[in-house]
Amino acid sequence: MAASGRHGLREASMRLGYCRSLQGVGITETIEDLRSFYAAIQSRAAADILQSLAEGWVAASESTNLVSCTDPLTGLSTSAHFKRVLHDTHEGTPADPNQYVVAKIKLPAIPHGATQRYSFLTDLGDSCRWAFRNSRATVSYSRNAIMILMPHTLDNLRRANFCRAAIERTVGGDWNPPGISYEPLPENERGLLHLLAGLSD
Repeated sequence: MAASGRHGLREASMRLGYCRSLQGVGITETIEDLRSFYAAIQSRAAADILQSLAEGWVAASESTNLVSCTDPLTGLSTSAHFKRVLHDTHEGTPADPNQYVVAKIKLPAIPHGATQRYSFLTDLGDSCRWAFRNSRATVSYSRNAIMILMPHTLDNLRRANFCRAAIERTVGGDWNPPGISYEPLPENERGLLHLLAGLSD
């Protein structure tokens, strides 16, 4: 539309904002998307186009107030849902806390650019979901770490190592990831609270 001089840029911009919001992309990154478009066509964004983008983003955010258990970028469990599942699992297995284990894989910092950040998180989610497909594991990304709650089985331990290798391929050769750390479910409520607090470190 911009190249041909046709009308409709405001409507297209509003749709872009709406779609970005639905995908979980923040308003700052969304505006950077629009800036990139105008930089590519060597023009400056008009105020009404920028306003339409923001209006579309807000319209989507106001229409999707449902609480989701899935992060829209990674497709993994949200941090809040992961903690809820961890708590419920602990309550459901008081006799044998070793039946489940929590694995943690530390990651490098997320790229700063909007496009690079989006690609990084979606690829990261794909790698984790592929590694734990058809398993009973709950996988979440939070604070530069992958958290995995899984039944303590040989198959799941293998899946965790496969996941680590897949993430290493996704990140590239500049990252030398540490090994996976494992922690059994705590035996008491105090230990559980300590583990839940540690998920935010």
